[in-house]
Amino acid sequence: MKLRSVFIVFLFSITLIAQTPFEKGTYNLNGSLSFSSQSYEGGSDNLDILTFNPQVGYFVGENFSLGLSLSYVNISLANSESTTLGIGPSFRFYLHSERTIKPFFSLGYSYTESSNSSNKEKVIGTQFIITGGFDYFITSNVALETTISYMLNNEKFPNSYKYYYKSLTQKSKTFLIGFGVNYFIY
Repeated sequence: MKLRSVFIVFLFSITLIAQTPFEKGTYNLNGSLSFSSQSYEGGSDNLDILTFNPQVGYFVGENFSLGLSLSYVNISLANSESTTLGIGPSFRFYLHSERTIKPFFSLGYSYTESSNSSNKEKVIGTQFIITGGFDYFITSNVALETTISYMLNNEKFPNSYKYYYKSLTQKSKTFLIGFGVNYFIY
């Protein structure tokens, strides 16, 4: 009986060791948090920006995950404050490579709503996000993440903004370098 118990524990241990964080059935939680403050020479007010971008994913196949991304951006300057909330799907594909460093590509889409403290009407937007990066594993299931993203943004402003913009529909592009943490649950 003892021999059989030891054998079962041994087989279970081998199965756990053999599983990688990039196999079907693995979940991952990742995100980044940033804060910046910009002061103006001769001015008394700072431009403060707080950004939080959590994401949850599920590996539907080896090296391929589907996820849900959230975003929160708060910008304040003097007595004015703007908040943007976003949500959308994403998918990520990891390239085969050395276990310690794992490069990936990601595509995402986000629906956003922005509000300003001086104007209560919402600005509605969408983002198409292309990302490349890599995870650097510091333990078997925790990685430090570096990303480079390119975003195509579309925003639709309410009629009250017609005095500020020539067109109430604005398109822009964003280039973003990010750092975060990725946690794999398997």
